[in-house]
Amino acid sequence: MPNHLQSIVQTLSLPFHGEHERFWAVFSHWCLPRYFKAWRALTGRDPQPRRAEGLARDPLMIYQMAKVGSRSVLFSLELAYRRHGLPNVPIYHVHNLANLDGHNRRANRRGNPEEIQVVQEYRRLREEFDRDPSRHWNVISLVRDPVARNVGAFFHKLDQYVPEWKKRWSEGALPMQEVIQLFIGASEIHQTANHWFDVEFKSVLGIDVYDAPFQTGTGYQLYANPPRVDLLLIRLEDLNRVAAPAIQGFLGFRDFKLYNTNVGDEKDYAEVYRAFKSTPLPLSYTESVYETRFAHHFYSDAELQAFTRKWTQPKARS
Repeated sequence: MPNHLQSIVQTLSLPFHGEHERFWAVFSHWCLPRYFKAWRALTGRDPQPRRAEGLARDPLMIYQMAKVGSRSVLFSLELAYRRHGLPNVPIYHVHNLANLDGHNRRANRRGNPEEIQVVQEYRRLREEFDRDPSRHWNVISLVRDPVARNVGAFFHKLDQYVPEWKKRWSEGALPMQEVIQLFIGASEIHQTANHWFDVEFKSVLGIDVYDAPFQTGTGYQLYANPPRVDLLLIRLEDLNRVAAPAIQGFLGFRDFKLYNTNVGDEKDYAEVYRAFKSTPLPLSYTESVYETRFAHHFYSDAELQAFTRKWTQPKARS
C-alpha cells in the first residue's frame, strides 16, 4: 500500500482505537492550512491571530540527526501555530546543513530523486540562514538512546539493507539473526551520533553542546549563540514529560501539547521491527555504542546500564 494511503487508513482508524484526540489533531493539522488559504482568497488577508501574545515568531528549525522522534515535535508545533492563527511562522525540518556537496554527490550516486530533492531543499535553507547574519533563529533538536536511534535508522532503509525482506518475511525465510548481523554491519549508521553535533552544530550554528555538562535529570537544556541562535535540546526519552514546559519557556506557548506521530510499530515493517526488538543484541555491540562521548554526555551511567539490559536481555514478543 502506498505510504499516503497507509497514512490515511491509519488516521481513519484512530477513533476505533479510542484515540479521538489524536484523530482531531491530525484532522485539524490537515484542515487549517486549507481554511487559511480559503480565508485569504475571500478577504485578501490572513485571519487575525488568536491568543498569540508572547509567542515567538522568528524562523524555527527542527534540526537534528535522523530517527530521534522529531516528526512528533514538527507536527505538534505546526498545529500549535496554526491553532493560534499564525500559519506564516517559518518552520523547517532538517537533518543536515553541513557538507551538502557531499550529501548531494551521494544522493546523485544512488539516483534517488526524493533524496536529491531533499538535499536541494537543505541547500536553500542553508543559503537563507547564511544570507542575513543579523536574523534570529530558534532551533529545537533532540537526542535519543543511540542504539534505539541506530535501529530506527536501519529500519527506515530496510529495503536497502535487506533486499526483498517483505517476500522473505512472508515466506518465513528471514532469520532474525541474519537481520541483526546486517544491522551491526551497517557501519555508517553507528557512526552518526558520534560526529553529528560536531559536524552540524559547531560549523553551522556555532554551538558546541559538549562545552557544558548536560542536565540528565532535567531532560532538556538551553544553548545560545547570540544574537543569531537560541537552541532547545531535548532527550527523546523525556519528551512526553518535558515538552510542554520546555517549549512554553522557549517559544511562549501556554497550551502546547505533544502528539506522537511516525511510530515504527505502525509502519509496514512493524512485524519485523517487533521481532527485532524482542531479540537480544550482542553485548559487545551495545558496549561499543555506550562507551562513546555522545552516550556519556547525554545519559548517566545508570541510564546506560538500563539501556544495555533492555537491548541484550531476551524479551517476550508483544
